[in-house]
Amino acid sequence: MTADDYLSLIGDWKDPNPEPVVEEHDGFLVVRDDLLGGGSKIRFADYLIRNDDNIKEWVYGSSPATGYAQISLGHLCKT
Repeated sequence: MTADDYLSLIGDWKDPNPEPVVEEHDGFLVVRDDLLGGGSKIRFADYLIRNDDNIKEWVYGSSPATGYAQISLGHLCKT
């Protein structure tokens, strides 16, 4: 799939978060979504929660210790 194919999946949804910061380090481009409270997972979770009218309740169970999805969800719920 191309980037346009993926972008078409989200339709007219607008990310309410600021644009990611991109820095160059030793020739590598680094996306600094760690500067966003909750990290990059907050971006797709916002879309999922706001755009599925068929879901009446989200239940969030356990999550792995790595990846910090539990922190992203907390930040998203706070907003």
